[in-house]
Amino acid sequence: MNRLYLAILSALIFVGCNRTPNQVSDNFSSTKYLFSSYINSCTGGVISVGSDIRLKLAKSVSDSITNIPLSEDIFSFSPAIDGNISWGDNKTVIFQPSNKLKSNQQYEVTVNLKPLVTGIEDDKRQFKFMFQTLMQNFEVDVAGIKLYNATDLEKVKVEGRLQTADIVNFDDVKRALEATQRGNELTVNWSLGIDNTFHFIVEDVARTEAESEVELRVDGEVLSIDKSEELEVVIPSISDYKVLSSRIIRGEEIFISV
Repeated sequence: MNRLYLAILSALIFVGCNRTPNQVSDNFSSTKYLFSSYINSCTGGVISVGSDIRLKLAKSVSDSITNIPLSEDIFSFSPAIDGNISWGDNKTVIFQPSNKLKSNQQYEVTVNLKPLVTGIEDDKRQFKFMFQTLMQNFEVDVAGIKLYNATDLEKVKVEGRLQTADIVNFDDVKRALEATQRGNELTVNWSLGIDNTFHFIVEDVARTEAESEVELRVDGEVLSIDKSEELEVVIPSISDYKVLSSRIIRGEEIFISV
């Protein structure tokens, strides 16, 4: 299991109205035990930018209530989020954002409980909680160089993968990576993997008597990430079978990984 995936697992969504990780103090959220008669759980912690926001009541409401459309102002967000609200079941209220949430953003949520809980006390009509979205990031790795045909040593392909910390548009991934050899742009074909992983093949790489390089460039700005990355994949001469690669990573710090 790779490092990026482990980091993702440690930060995935949990439901329970707990304090946001890495947050020194939370002076916004309601004290959970004071609402235990009304609230079972809610979205909390660190979530994907594609997640919905949920509130689960402690007690089921009648079908006559769930059949009534919910008012959009039951949930109030800071920063503001546009979306739709509905019943998931007789206990669960779901807010579905119209668009992906902003990456690495902390959100404060105020819930108007009066339409949801009959006869609730005046001092319990507002319930507050917080959550944060994942910080987007990416890793790109080269799996190796392969021949198309064992009898043709002059044409090879470079295989690799790009993985993001959170969901991302597949078309953006395709636009983010560029491959060139001796200044000529190469065709890159893609396939979807799992866990935000995208597999790529750089096609029709020339292999000659002279050693050359395939340059891979990932523009993080296309993925809304403040980082770019460059890798050089050495294409050995026909007479040489060694495979080498190096990378330049530009973010807050610039360094070379070999």
